[in-house]
Amino acid sequence: MATTPGVWAAITGGALDNKLNHHWFLFFGLVWSSLLLAVLHGPGWLSGLFSWAPMRLVGAVSFSAYLWHMPVLASPLARWFGTSVFSAWAVLAALMLVAMASFLVFERPWRELRLPAAAPAAARRQVG
Repeated sequence: MATTPGVWAAITGGALDNKLNHHWFLFFGLVWSSLLLAVLHGPGWLSGLFSWAPMRLVGAVSFSAYLWHMPVLASPLARWFGTSVFSAWAVLAALMLVAMASFLVFERPWRELRLPAAAPAAARRQVG
């Protein structure tokens, strides 16, 4: 989360450089790829951190967080908190609440849905 330009600007108290959002895709892709490889093949403490229950919850709702992060960041709530470190944590908490609600209402019910299995070809020939 700290490598997200808006979060980093809020943590450090600096200005948000919008060029980071559109011109640094390769850099951020390499950083995240390196992190994934380090979690899979790195030290035990790192994989232990990411197998911790709160981090697994973040992983479960991460797609919803991705979908909702811009509306939450652009909300009056985010502007009301300002640019302090507290505000970054408050907006992150709000984002996680919205992401969790979205996950429970939209994602979770649909991922349990399965199409009925097709009948074997021999059974279809006998019926027709």
